[in-house]
Amino acid sequence: GISLVEARAAVGARVGFLYDTGEGLAGASVGYVAGPNAKETFTTKGGTLGNGKVEIERGISFLRFLIEGQNQLYHNNKIVLNLGFGLGVATGSVKEKCISASGSLLCTTLDSAFWTGFTWEVSPGIAFQAGNTEIIFGLHYAGFPAFAGNRDQSKIAWSGLGFFAGVAF
Repeated sequence: GISLVEARAAVGARVGFLYDTGEGLAGASVGYVAGPNAKETFTTKGGTLGNGKVEIERGISFLRFLIEGQNQLYHNNKIVLNLGFGLGVATGSVKEKCISASGSLLCTTLDSAFWTGFTWEVSPGIAFQAGNTEIIFGLHYAGFPAFAGNRDQSKIAWSGLGFFAGVAF
């Protein structure tokens, strides 16, 4: 048989607050990450299974709650270099569905699964100051809780590296 997997990247959004402690910033946030997602195609030609093809879509998402901190590594009147970090809990969700089947292969009923676990993040960034507002750009390297798999779903272990942009008031 032949397998083809098309993967799509994740995208996320979050809202939070940071409080100036005098030693740095501390706060909390809630965020949602959609992905990574995939479309899997399995094709057989002859043999025991005969000829056929099955296509499956797999969608993964996470809802995260983080306690966050941020330290300024460098600061002048216009630019701030930050190092942010976060620890928390996330709930993951995976949904698989069969979108087509042909030949000797049949669609099976695929299921959803949910799990909860530890999540973390490291976020270096640069902020440009304009009055009381900062425009921030940087990187997020984040770890998400792993899913051990079950009878209907395969194991999921994922961490992501991405770019972010934001505004702070």
